[in-house]
Parts: sequence; structure tokens; C-alpha cells
Amino acid sequence: MDVASSYAHTLLCRIKATYDWDFPGAGKECARAIELDPGSHEAHKEMAFYLNSMGREGEALREMDAAVALAPTSFNKRSRGVILYYSRRYDEAIEQFKNVKETDRGFSEVRNWLMSCYELKKDYQHAFDARIRQLEESGAPPEEIEATKSAFNKDGWPGVLRRIVEPNPPDGPRGAMVYSQLGETDKAFEVLDKVFERHGIMLIQTTREPLYDPIRNDPRFDALLKRIGLK
Repeated sequence: MDVASSYAHTLLCRIKATYDWDFPGAGKECARAIELDPGSHEAHKEMAFYLNSMGREGEALREMDAAVALAPTSFNKRSRGVILYYSRRYDEAIEQFKNVKETDRGFSEVRNWLMSCYELKKDYQHAFDARIRQLEESGAPPEEIEATKSAFNKDGWPGVLRRIVEPNPPDGPRGAMVYSQLGETDKAFEVLDKVFERHGIMLIQTTREPLYDPIRNDPRFDALLKRIGLK
């Protein structure tokens, strides 16, 4: 490795945080990346996500703002919305995601985040609208879109969530989040245990994910955080 390369240290930060769960090591690598190149938006973005996973949301947002100022790409602006989402600043996150859609209509990585923001605000009509647009943009079969509409008309938002996990539940954190929101705690932890066994990279945001709030007080959640090294 080129020890003088900011980008190399940025990648090491990501690897140590998401794959190794070496959080102190990740912080050092991100800090070194920024020291070597203060003008690297990638380094500031990676530091922002590291700080967010550590619960240091104010610092995380400042780093993300620095990344956006250096490179106002759709991905960076979307990432700013993600930090706001994890900070439970849903209205601000929604505005950020909408801004991305308005300036880059071909960028499709915001619908899921919009859906989650509206869901957590209990604005289920807008959450449903975001879900339908997400399905349309992803090329879902017409019958799946119609089934989702029927589920919403019949059972409201829980019906839409059921369509996400039935008949083929997602095997990643998204499935655990849906089960959490449906009140099916055992199924949520069953999925989380499988994700842990695969060393799923998104587990580093477990402490920050609002969709886990219904299961957060379960002793198994605390045990999971300890196994990841987040507590």
C-alpha cells in the first residue's frame, strides 16, 4: 500500500469499519486520509459515515457537508440525506432526497430512503407512493405493483410491508427492519443473526437505524451490538 495515498487510507477506513468491525482503526485511517488530502471528498464522506455509525451525528453531518461542498454529486447529496435520516431529522432528509431527484432524475437511489422517512413519520400515503415509484423504477413486474396497491388498499401500510417479506423475505437487514416494524421480533432477530453470520456490512449502522426502534429494548439487540463491537 502507498502510505502517502489519501485514497488508500480512505479504502482502509471503509474496510476496517464495514468488514473488520475495527472501529478505532477505521477512525485513524479516515483521519489520516483527510490529513493527507483535505480536499478529498471521498475521505470526508467516509469519515462522515464512520462518525455516524459511532453516534457522533453533528460531526458526521459537518464532514458530509464538506464532501458535498467539494463535490456536489448526486451520490454525495444523497449521502447527506442518509445522515439526516439516521439522525431522525426526517423532514430535512426528505427535502434533501427530493433535491437529488429534482436535479438528477436518473438517480434512483433515494426512493427507499424516502419511503423509510415517510414510514417513520407515519405518513403512510406518501410512504406507499414512494414504494410504488421504487417498484416502477426498478422494473418490477406489473402484477407485483398491482399486488402492492391491493395490499395497501386492503390492509394499509402493514399490507405493503407484508408484500416486501412475503413470499420471499429479503435475507439482508431490510428484512429485519420490516419484521421489526410489523412487531415480529423473533423473525427480526432470526434475520439479524443470519446477517451477522455473513458479517453483513450494513450492521455497522445497527445502533443508528430508526426502523429497529421497536426491538431496541430486547436483550438480544444489546447482545448483537456487543458482538459487532458497537457497545
